[in-house]
Amino acid sequence: MGQLSLVVCTRNRSAQLGVTLQRLMRLAFPDSWELVIVDNGSTDATKEVIATLLKDHPRHVTPVVVTDPKPGLGRARNSGWKK
Repeated sequence: MGQLSLVVCTRNRSAQLGVTLQRLMRLAFPDSWELVIVDNGSTDATKEVIATLLKDHPRHVTPVVVTDPKPGLGRARNSGWKK
């Protein structure tokens, strides 16, 4: 099986991010996969939500956190796939 990488970009949406990450952790994939989270200059509780994920993530998911402080969805996406 090939490797799966899923990139999630976020900026100041900590409440939605928490729900999204919880649902993504339940994804079924035959192999381990990585979840790349790009914090695009958030000033809310995004860092805390991500820290909770890092502490409690399931074994089949490898979380990768990328910080790109300069806002812009295109920048965030590029930062995520370049990680």
